[in-house]
Amino acid sequence: MELAISPASCGSFERWFMRRFDVVSTISYSMIERAVLKMGKKDNLIYFPNWVDIDFITPSADRTVFCKLWKIPESSLIVLYAGNMGKKQGLEIILQVAHKFRAMENVLFVMVGTGVALDGLKKQAAQAKLGNIGFFPLQPYNKLPNLMTFADVHLLVQRKKTDGCMLPSKLATIFSAGGTALITAEKDTELGVLCDKYPGIAQRVEPENVEAIYDALKKMLEGIDVDSRSFNNVVREYAEIYLNKNRILKNYLDNLKNI
Repeated sequence: MELAISPASCGSFERWFMRRFDVVSTISYSMIERAVLKMGKKDNLIYFPNWVDIDFITPSADRTVFCKLWKIPESSLIVLYAGNMGKKQGLEIILQVAHKFRAMENVLFVMVGTGVALDGLKKQAAQAKLGNIGFFPLQPYNKLPNLMTFADVHLLVQRKKTDGCMLPSKLATIFSAGGTALITAEKDTELGVLCDKYPGIAQRVEPENVEAIYDALKKMLEGIDVDSRSFNNVVREYAEIYLNKNRILKNYLDNLKNI
């Protein structure tokens, strides 16, 4: 015999359960707002975001490490997607955008990672005869700084109606490296709000729009001088202030002491 539990009952239990805690921490401002609705108060909520070691991942990391490893000309413009390759992420749109860049021989799309969608993406790229995209395995953690600075533009791809309450954890490493990011996110998501609040922190376009991604990416790449690459000061400063591991842990402990 199966017990049917209504969504309303689950919601009531969740509210009751959360109100039993002295402190509730969460990783985004959107989730804090949700928690306030469930708990009816804000004074015992702590913002505890993803952090990054800003002394480990820096803009000064040698980007040529992967140029040499993968035999890629240093003059190439690198568009990087690094991370999980799941079927629900809509990563096939990267292939569609890469197809539109075929005439720009110095632009290379690099996808680093693994996941259930990887084989399908490789097959689609081969069928489309995309010579401007390469797939590479996950890299050792000690090479993460080099991978981050290797990219001229980082891609963060999301579908429409994705739960936008959290910032992707990879964003912290991109920002710490001073990376330039092109993000597909809706305006009212945590990512969308971040882009509006901090001009220059990233380029946002609406999800699932190949033309919008292509146009934005083309403009970003045209503004890069491969002979004198520079990092994004806005994102590095943001990482130093808001994503600094030591600062976040100190603030968290201070908040606990004050309760």
